[in-house]
Amino acid sequence: MDRRLYLGATLLLAACATAPHRDTVSEPVTPPPTETPVAPPMVVEPVAPVAPPAEVKPAEAPEIHKPKPVANIVGNWEGRWEIESLGLEGRVIIVIDRIEGKVAIGHSSIYDTPYGELSEPFASAVFDGSRLAVKHSKATSYTLTLAERENSMRLAGPFTFTNSLGTFTGKLRVSKK
Repeated sequence: MDRRLYLGATLLLAACATAPHRDTVSEPVTPPPTETPVAPPMVVEPVAPVAPPAEVKPAEAPEIHKPKPVANIVGNWEGRWEIESLGLEGRVIIVIDRIEGKVAIGHSSIYDTPYGELSEPFASAVFDGSRLAVKHSKATSYTLTLAERENSMRLAGPFTFTNSLGTFTGKLRVSKK
């Protein structure tokens, strides 16, 4: 007889011999309860003083459609212009009367030029919240960037002036008055 078959038959007979019969079924035997002593809960004292929990405020959600505030550039601006290549410089006054959407309405006066005082209204001017781009009908244009320096609002940037002698570039700086 094959050893595996012999071993299987022996295990089957052993299981049948120890299985209870239907008429001799008894209650299952439960082991007696063991008494294990239960230790009292441990109390742990903090090493350092414990502060109460801090109040947590929910973060404010950013407003997606909130428009960027437009700087108040309406008013008088005074400063200097300079064309370094020609050694020319002088005084400038820019007056911004109002802003309508992105359009700036105003005028400027440029003093101390070889042609005298140049004063005229803006032919077109756009203010996008940080830059003012101005064109005059008579050959002058400038793009000025808004910044705050030494607790005052300033506009500064390049300008161009074109006449029969050519196109000249310079710097223009003004502060709000």
